[in-house]
Amino acid sequence: MTMEEVEYRTPNGLHDAYLKGFSVDYETATLSLEIEWFVEVLQEKTAEQESIWKRGTLVIKGLEYFVIEPPRNALKDLSDFAPDQMQGYGTTDREVASKGLPGVSDNAFRHSLYLGYWESFIHFAGTSAEVSPTELLVREMGAE
Repeated sequence: MTMEEVEYRTPNGLHDAYLKGFSVDYETATLSLEIEWFVEVLQEKTAEQESIWKRGTLVIKGLEYFVIEPPRNALKDLSDFAPDQMQGYGTTDREVASKGLPGVSDNAFRHSLYLGYWESFIHFAGTSAEVSPTELLVREMGAE
């Protein structure tokens, strides 16, 4: 799967999801992003719970780069840290040039995540993406 497919097939893409953590395995060229996906807004809202969120993992295989920009919104101390709501999108050619991102192979995709709390970006490139659990994949490509 590509990141375009991940964005389409998950309930709300990476829009309004929360990054809970990540790890990189350099031996296998794999990036794992622990994400809390926004799934749906409840029809009957209560004061305690207005939305449904599901935790899952986005795994990028064939990792070609992983770049974390420094936060613009500096944390005063670790107690200020909260999971970061984000927005995902395909990295543009303009960003590749302005951020000095490295070249990639012909079969790789580039993707960026904007982290709202940090007011900065994470950029990565890989050759395939997987989502687990697969129940987070709610649409097939090309479906309306």
